Parts: sequence; C-alpha cells; structure tokens
Amino acid sequence: MISDVCVIGRVGEIVSPNLRMVEVERVAPINGRFVVDQIPCRYWTKKDGNYFMKMLEGSYVAIKGRLEKDGEMGIIVIVEELVTLQRGKLYREEKT
Repeated sequence: MISDVCVIGRVGEIVSPNLRMVEVERVAPINGRFVVDQIPCRYWTKKDGNYFMKMLEGSYVAIKGRLEKDGEMGIIVIVEELVTLQRGKLYREEKT
C-alpha cells in the first residue's frame, strides 16, 4: 500500500472549487516527445480559496501528500505539504 507520494510539477487548471491538476513531465521522452501527465490534487483543508487554489497556473511546486479515492476523479493526491520552487508572482490578483 502506498501511503506517501511526492509530486514535482507545474500547477494546472482548476477542476472544481477545491481540486486542481498538477502537470508532471515524464522523465524519459516517448517517440522524442516528453509526455505531460495530469495529476488531480486537493489541498488538505478542502476549503475554497486556500493557498494551493490561489496559485497561478504554471507555478512550479513540490508536493508531499497521500493518495485518496474520490468519487468523481478516482485516485487523487491530498496535498499535505506544499513548497514553491520559483520566485516571482505566485497568486492571482483578487478582484474587488
């Protein structure tokens, strides 16, 4: 049984208010092209508007978490620790 996972990739699209994809390039190319896998991730608090959900698409992150079964998405990663691996703007501007 797998209890811990580590995901390093770029923050992707928002799928629902508390679930978004993380894009991970495979280590070895297939037919000369790198394949990008989409991994569904949910921040552990499950609250709307949390740190992870506010990040800009394309932000480079390292995630430590656990696997969990979701009714709609199947297997997802529950983000327990989130580390940003870049400098610069990381969040969307709040509209007021």
